[in-house]
Amino acid sequence: MLSEQEVHRRIQESAAIRRWYQSVPYGKITPPTHFDDGKTHPDSYGEGRYQHYVKRCLAWINERLTLRDGVFCEVGCSAGLFPLRAWQDFGLRAVLGVEAAPGGFAQLCLTRDYYDKLPLKVYRASIGPMEPNINNPDTQMLDVAAFPAVCVTLLSCVHYHLRRAAFQAYLDSLDSMYLVILTEEGTHDITSGESKDIPESRQWQIVYRIETQTDWLTTKDGHKNITALIYRSPMERLNVEECFSDQLRANEFNKRFYTDIFPPFIDDVLAGRIQEVDLDKTEVYHWQVEPKYGSTPWRPEVAMQRVRSYYHLVRSIADHGQEQPIMLLATRVDRWDGHHRIAVLRHLGVPYVYARQLT
Repeated sequence: MLSEQEVHRRIQESAAIRRWYQSVPYGKITPPTHFDDGKTHPDSYGEGRYQHYVKRCLAWINERLTLRDGVFCEVGCSAGLFPLRAWQDFGLRAVLGVEAAPGGFAQLCLTRDYYDKLPLKVYRASIGPMEPNINNPDTQMLDVAAFPAVCVTLLSCVHYHLRRAAFQAYLDSLDSMYLVILTEEGTHDITSGESKDIPESRQWQIVYRIETQTDWLTTKDGHKNITALIYRSPMERLNVEECFSDQLRANEFNKRFYTDIFPPFIDDVLAGRIQEVDLDKTEVYHWQVEPKYGSTPWRPEVAMQRVRSYYHLVRSIADHGQEQPIMLLATRVDRWDGHHRIAVLRHLGVPYVYARQLT
């Protein structure tokens, strides 16, 4: 855990880049926010917003999908108060924070480093081109296609900073079971004046909403009209053990390969005992080039490509989690497209796998 002196230093450094929007407690130290001027409720972007909106949305989702051991992501998460509280309240396995602003990202990293048991992974990125008055030229665009699949994604009054086309593209490519959006009345496209209502999408269907709680947001300047919307996607979360057992029943090759051959390969890759140049010496490679249990052998160059893809898949899932849902195939005996991902996730102790029905 960081010392008080180190916390003070990093609070001052980050505040010099951007004032704090959220008061995250660091032991006895709580950084002041720029809402302490009396014009805006000091909890407008912090504990109040979490308790009245975010926590209520997560509790509603938790009644339908157990969040324990799940993954939560917030885009535009500032200092990371909401991922921290969500982890504490719902027992999440991992939380992800995406923040584009340099000062906000510095504050987010302080939260990650102070709470050493918090399974927080941080990304300094934007989910799309932002309006010119708030763009940071050195901010990277988030590679949504390579981003982990999650149970819940939260956008807390951040979407209206995005150009509408970029926001639509993000929604269309997002792999999340639920999407929670907090939106303020009167938000609009800064450059064109068009409404920044949530774009319509066949992928996302609204399932719940919470209207403004004026009792805590009212200030001498009036109150913010906030609405929380919960959307549901067609993505499912399946028990990884059931998926693994299902694929073993498909044929004898699967049973032997995923039970006896592939697990040692995963361990060797994770431990660094196998390098990419040595893949042709592995048992996994030999199972690709030699016929086993009625399987068709692959040409050596094709077999090497396949084993190389397994090698990178193991490292990717270990570092980033499941990046893409598996496909549910109703016409196939073994039902899944994603056997190796299922096997790696199971071997790493991940209890769930994300999937989409292929129609």
